[in-house]
This record gives sequence, C-alpha cells and structure tokens, in this order.
Amino acid sequence: MELDTVQKKLVLSKQLGINLLKGKTSSGKTTAAVHRAIYLKNQYCLYEDDKILIVSDSNKDIQTAQIMYNKISSESETEYSTLFSKREDNLSFYSIKEIVYKYFNLNRKKNKYNIISDTEKINIISKCLHDVKKNYKNIKFLHEKYTRFFIDEISWIKCCNYTTLEEYQNAERTGRKVKKGEGPSRIFKNSNTREAIFNLMLLYNEILEKSKSIDCEDIDIIALEQVKTSNDKFTHIIIDEFQNFTKVQFEIIKLLLYRKAYFSMTLVDNKDISLNRNAWFIKGKKLNRIGVDGKIKTYNLKNTYKSDLELKTNIKSETENYEDRYSIETFEYHDIRHNRKFNFIRDINDICDVIVKEEDKEYEYEKDELRELAVYNDIAAGEPILINSDIENKFYMPKYWLKGINDCFILKVKGESMIGANIFDGDYVVIRKQYSAQNKDIVAVEIDGSATLKRLSISKEGINLMPENSRFSPIPVTDDGTNIIGIAIGIIKGK
Repeated sequence: MELDTVQKKLVLSKQLGINLLKGKTSSGKTTAAVHRAIYLKNQYCLYEDDKILIVSDSNKDIQTAQIMYNKISSESETEYSTLFSKREDNLSFYSIKEIVYKYFNLNRKKNKYNIISDTEKINIISKCLHDVKKNYKNIKFLHEKYTRFFIDEISWIKCCNYTTLEEYQNAERTGRKVKKGEGPSRIFKNSNTREAIFNLMLLYNEILEKSKSIDCEDIDIIALEQVKTSNDKFTHIIIDEFQNFTKVQFEIIKLLLYRKAYFSMTLVDNKDISLNRNAWFIKGKKLNRIGVDGKIKTYNLKNTYKSDLELKTNIKSETENYEDRYSIETFEYHDIRHNRKFNFIRDINDICDVIVKEEDKEYEYEKDELRELAVYNDIAAGEPILINSDIENKFYMPKYWLKGINDCFILKVKGESMIGANIFDGDYVVIRKQYSAQNKDIVAVEIDGSATLKRLSISKEGINLMPENSRFSPIPVTDDGTNIIGIAIGIIKGK
C-alpha cells in the first residue's frame, strides 16, 4: 500500500519523543506504525542496547502487526536503511497480557498466590458489603443486588492503581455506563458514596491478603512492581490500540522505555473502538495526563483504504491458523467415563478463553459455560510422593464434560507407572473426589501423607494398588494410613 502524506510525515519524522497517531478503522494506522518501526530500526538504533517494542492490547492484534511487519519489511527495508543500519532483528512484538504475565510469573517464583474466581469474588464482596453498610446506613444502594456494580468499580480503582482515598475521591470518573437498576448512574467526587466504596475495596483486599489470594487486577499491579526491578529496556516503543490500555498497563510500558536522548514513544489510537471499560485514556481525557515529559505531536489519518482493509483481512485469515507458542496451549481431553475424546485450546494468558474443536467445527465457550477446576502438583504414577496441597494452577472445562460430578479437581502426574492406562508423565488427571471406589477403578490414594495414582484391584488374595507398567510393583493396601482421595474420570494431555 502506498503511504499517504500524513502517514509519510509520521514514518519519516525526525521529531522523536512522544507521537500520537489517530484514525478510524482501516485508515492505515497499523501500516504506518509498522513502517515507523522499520524506519526507527534503521535510523535510530545506534547501539547494541537499542531495541524496539511493538505492543498491543490483544494477542490477535499483535499477531496481525507481526505478520504485517514481515510482509512490509522485505519490500521497504532498503528504503529506510543507512550505513549504520543493524542487520540483526532488534524489534519485539508482545501483547500487553504477555508482558504482564512475564513479570508476574517472575514474582510468582518467590511468592505463591491463589487467583480467585469470579464466584469467589462475588462471595467476598457480598460478605464485605454486609460489614461496610453498618457504617453507612444512609447510603441506600449498599445492597447485595448491586454486587456486580461494586466489583466493576473496585476493578476500575485497581486498574488506576489508586491506593489512597484522596486519589479516588478526586478522580474523574467518566466513561462508565450503568443501566437502570444496576447501580447509581453517577458517583460524585468527595462523597460518602466514594468513601464507602473505597472502604469496601480495602476490606476486600484485606480478606484476599489473609488467604494469600489475588484477583486479575492484582496480577497487573504485581507485574508493575516487578518491572521496577527489571533491566529490560526499549529505546523506541509503539503502543497499538492505545485507547484500550489501563493506567497500570501504561505505567508498565512507561517503565520499559529507555529514555535516551533519541527515545520515542508512538501511541496509536483507534477513534472507533474502545473495548476496555477500565481503559485510562477514554474520550475527553487529556493526553497531558500520561506523565511523560515533552510535547506530543499528533497525526490524524482521515482516509479509509480498501487495500489496507484487504491486507488486514488476509492477515486475519492467517492469524486464525497461527498459534503463537507463547500464548496458545493445545490439549486433548480423554473422557474415561464415556470413552470420548475432545481437542481444545486455551489462551495461556487468559485460561478461561477456551475453544473446543469437534470434527471441522470450533466452539468458543462463554465463562458461565465453563467449570473451574483447581490443579495440584504432584501425584506419583510411580512411587508415592508427598502431597502438595497448594493450588498450582486452574483449568476451565466445559460443564457438560463433567455433568453429574459435584466435586472434582485435577492432579498433575509425575512418573510412568500408569502408561498402560495412557497416563504419562506430565499429564493432568481429572479426579472425582470420593472416599470409596469399585474394583478396576483408577484411584488417587493417600498413603501415610504421600499420594499415588494406581488401578484398584480387589480379589480374594487382598486389595492392591496395581501399576500399568511391568517395571513397577503392586502396592498392598492396609487399613492403617491408606485413604482413597478420589477416582480418575478424565485425562488432559498437552499436544
């Protein structure tokens, strides 16, 4: 696609610092941003530590930008190159989720957290409401029927990283739309209402802290604190779909900026779309609040390009079949009860984003159609090992796979004693929690504080836990110190 005058001004601009690129859908924003990245790579990456980051709000958008870069770079590389151009690729593409989870997981190595579910969040907020409304009897809407309203408002406060009542009391709360009957249409500054909501959040946070639990907004805040200790830096950063970033997410990106004399940050703003209700730079909010020194140069794209739309459509068809190895996990679920198999994928950064593949069709499940299962590490398919009671992860599975099962969880397998039953080292086994079992069931058993996975064998000679591998010996069962934890009803295999 031939660049128009405004696009060329941005791409070839020698003014560094902060640039804002605005335009509607298919106005050529991403195309211009990719050309700008190639220009910066060749003109303003002077030293070995000079790097460029392109970041977007979603995996699909960043995949689109990366494929677009591959298409454009081979055609335009020589157009922007100089004697000082570096041959090696010093340009990185990440979604904000990938960046957040990278730094969150670095922190998680030192601190174990339990990430609460929506159901747990609702229960905690309901409990906190009961306590808070005792001190604010004149505020009528402090009622459990508005729990979703309070959850959303606390989410916004956390996404803005407001840690004091004064910050929240004076914050411009625009952009929130509340339907009649779902909560107050407006929350005034410096009001008792805001004070009550803030104290509700403090009590909610206190309960989470006591149980070593966090919510999704805490993940971003933890990542922000971790970035402050990192040496990862980029001389040039391009933020695509800038309008969807929260304040905390933008603060993370700011900390990654290497403020050399020739640094630059390009903000790409889609004027048509704002998908994040917790976004910081909503309509009407001034850009001088981004907290970056210097003048902001604005470029407005007013044309619409069919060729750009076609290019993105072609790229979209490629990204639908493109599984980024850092963000997509593929699994096969073996339903032991009904002898069925299902293939499904999930986003590693949003594990409740589940798509099930059946024959030539794909079915994307809403969160209320999924069931959340805790994952524990480890259970031995070999010699018994000590039980680890900490929840290491969570899996979301379609509810109909587990129809009729009231209480179940997942254990990660370690060892090879059950390979004859198609259970291998590293597999996940879905366990129905119960304290009795039938002959030939595959059971999870606690033996003197350790756990193992075996097939139950009941005969005249006695009761044994039988391996499905001739290299391992049966384990005799005695009454003392042996307890059935549950029986295996399914196997999850990574692909």
